[in-house]
Amino acid sequence: MDKSTMSLVKVWKGQKGEYFNVNINELGIMLAVHKSKQPKSYAKIEDWISRDEESFITPLFDKDKEDE
Repeated sequence: MDKSTMSLVKVWKGQKGEYFNVNINELGIMLAVHKSKQPKSYAKIEDWISRDEESFITPLFDKDKEDE
């Protein structure tokens, strides 16, 4: 079973700068993406935040693929 939705996603750097907080409004959850634990995801978020352009991220969920 899967489900898709469009939702507001807020991202900000944690106090120590070693992780990003990712808040997914529709689900009412906040995730922490740590530089040491999820380096690829951290780098993608860092790159996205550093760009000046407004953009939309389209999440893709693959049931068979574990977190990077």
